[in-house]
Amino acid sequence: AGPLFFGGSSLGAMTAQLAAARSADWPAALRPDGLFLVTHTGDMTSVVMDGALSNLWASPQDAAAKGWTPELARRFVSLLDPPDPLPVPASHIVSVLGRRDTVLPFASGRDLVARWGVPDANLFVWDRGHFSVPATLIRNVAPLDRLAAVASSMT
Repeated sequence: AGPLFFGGSSLGAMTAQLAAARSADWPAALRPDGLFLVTHTGDMTSVVMDGALSNLWASPQDAAAKGWTPELARRFVSLLDPPDPLPVPASHIVSVLGRRDTVLPFASGRDLVARWGVPDANLFVWDRGHFSVPATLIRNVAPLDRLAAVASSMT
C-alpha cells in the first residue's frame, strides 16, 4: 500500500540498480519508487580491473597477458553499469558508502550519486570498508531513518 523501494548491499545494490533501470518498461504499479543502496558502484570496470576482488580472479598481469586491457574490459563490463538517469527520482535514492571501500571502489559510488544528483541529505559516507559499512548500520541507523523520511514524504 505504501512506496516500494529496491535496495541492497554490494551485489544486492547492483541488482537493485539494474532492476530499477529495467523497470521503466514495467507497469507503473510494479516500478520502484526509490532505492536504498549500500556499498554500491557505478563503474563495474573499476571493480573488475582495480577492485580488491580482482586479484582473486587473476592478477592484472595475468589478465593483460590474455589480452584484457582496461579499454576492452570497459567495452563489455560496462554493460553492468547502472544507466544515467535512472527512472527513479534522485531525491528518492538513499546511499551509504564507505570511504575505505576497496572491493567496490568508493570513488565509483560517489561519482555515481553525484551524476544522479542525489541530495546531500540522502548520502551517507562513513570512514569504513566494504564489509564494515553494512555492519555499522546495526548501531548507526541514520540512513534507515532518512529512508523512512523519504518514504513518508511520498504518502
